[in-house]
Amino acid sequence: MKRSKTNRHRLSKGGDRQANSALHHVVLSRMQSDHRTQDYVAKRTADGKSKRETMRCLKRYVAREIYRQIFSPVAAPDITDLRPLRRQLGVTLQQAGEQLNQWPSNLSRIERGIARNDHVAQTYRQWLTQQHLSTTGDNSHGLSTATTAEGATPTAPKNPAVDNPN
Repeated sequence: MKRSKTNRHRLSKGGDRQANSALHHVVLSRMQSDHRTQDYVAKRTADGKSKRETMRCLKRYVAREIYRQIFSPVAAPDITDLRPLRRQLGVTLQQAGEQLNQWPSNLSRIERGIARNDHVAQTYRQWLTQQHLSTTGDNSHGLSTATTAEGATPTAPKNPAVDNPN
C-alpha cells in the first residue's frame, strides 16, 4: 500500500547513521529553540506538510549549512572587547540585560565566549558603544534608573532654602 502519491528520490539506505542522527538532533533542538525554524515549521504546517516531511526538509537545510561551514568556515566575531567595555562603563549585566531584553546570563556567556549569538553580540556592542559615547559628554549611562549598591534609587538632598521660599 502506497502512503502518498508523491514519488521521491531516496538516497542509499546504507548512509551514515551517526550523521543522520546528529542532523536529527540538531533539527529537534532548532524546532524547540530557534525562532526562524519555528516560523518555518508553522509555514510548512499551514501548507499541509506533515512534521516528518518538514523535518526532512530541515535536515537537508542543516546538512547544507554544516557542509558550507566545514569547507568555508566563517570566523566568529571578536568578543574580547565586550566585558572590559561594560566594566569600564560601570554597567552591570542586569542593567545591560534589561536594556537589551536579554537574560544577564546569556550576555555573560557571550562575553566569556561560551555561547555564540552574533546578532545579540552586535546589538550589545552597539549599545555599549552608545553608552560610551554618551558618558564622554554627560557622564550618564543612558539607563532608565540608576541604583545605589543597596538597591534604592538615589534622591537629591532637600535644600530648605529652595524648597520653602518663605
